[in-house]
Amino acid sequence: MSRSTGCLHPLAVAALLACSWVLPAQAAASQMAANSAELRLGEYSCIGSGGQILIGLGFRALPGNKYVSLDNKDGGTYSYDADARTVTFVDGFLAGYVGENVEDSRFNIHGASCGPA
Repeated sequence: MSRSTGCLHPLAVAALLACSWVLPAQAAASQMAANSAELRLGEYSCIGSGGQILIGLGFRALPGNKYVSLDNKDGGTYSYDADARTVTFVDGFLAGYVGENVEDSRFNIHGASCGPA
């Protein structure tokens, strides 16, 4: 019979230590996944304050948080935070633009109103 010494086996300690590093990372990834979403797929147009279509901001939303210009020449990725109601264009021809007040796949970029065409 083995006696209990009140100590954990070294492998059990290593497993617990590993969990303490993994759990926060998993929780953060889970939270990020819960906040992220995709825009409605399809063509988007942006209209300026004068009611004119802003050709340079038009794009097509693709699966996987990707987008492409209307002429299919340039593309990139975006991130959409549903809780913050923002869409951030990470790279590509719209890199650095942030759409705010996202509602039903419509948002504003610097005074322009953008949404599904």
